Amino acid sequence: MLDNIQAYNDRGYLTSTEGVLKTLDDYYQEMAKMNYLGFNATGYNKRDVLNFVVWADIRWESAIPVHYPEYSGCGFGYRIQDNGSKYTALLTNDSIVMTYCDSSTNRCGRMGKTKGPGTVDFGNPAEATMTLIVNEDRAYVLVDGAFIGEYTLFKDKLRTPGFILYSMISGTNKDFGTRCEITNVRLWMVAP
Repeated sequence: MLDNIQAYNDRGYLTSTEGVLKTLDDYYQEMAKMNYLGFNATGYNKRDVLNFVVWADIRWESAIPVHYPEYSGCGFGYRIQDNGSKYTALLTNDSIVMTYCDSSTNRCGRMGKTKGPGTVDFGNPAEATMTLIVNEDRAYVLVDGAFIGEYTLFKDKLRTPGFILYSMISGTNKDFGTRCEITNVRLWMVAP
């Protein structure tokens, strides 16, 4: 993992190679609530995660095929504040869905990609390794080691440490809806 951290630093994804590595709990959840964004604990319960790298093996499945504009997927909520403001990064069958919610304006929305394709192509069920790198006002996503996208985060809000949680969304109410399994999760937090 330290080799990965050095490589991410060399590519400009990170600005430091100093940090702390944590192992997070495994996760399994099913949810049949269409367009509902669910969050669950990772086992790391401190609100001190700002700039980080998280690696995870993700398996996901939807009861029926889900296509844009709906989506089903699994991933992470990060920089989660006590007031509910947050970002999410979700791996779906066709893209990385990066979202935000801002409690001060009572708005949520999808973040566009700055670089990279932003798309993936998986069947149903699917399995992949996701790497999420967050550094100041940028987020980067790699899937199975391949660069998928760079995303520009806000420069004037959601800039403080917060919680990191597992997140999922279901694009269907049928049967089990969407199920997610996230394992082998490592969180590396950049030293302040």
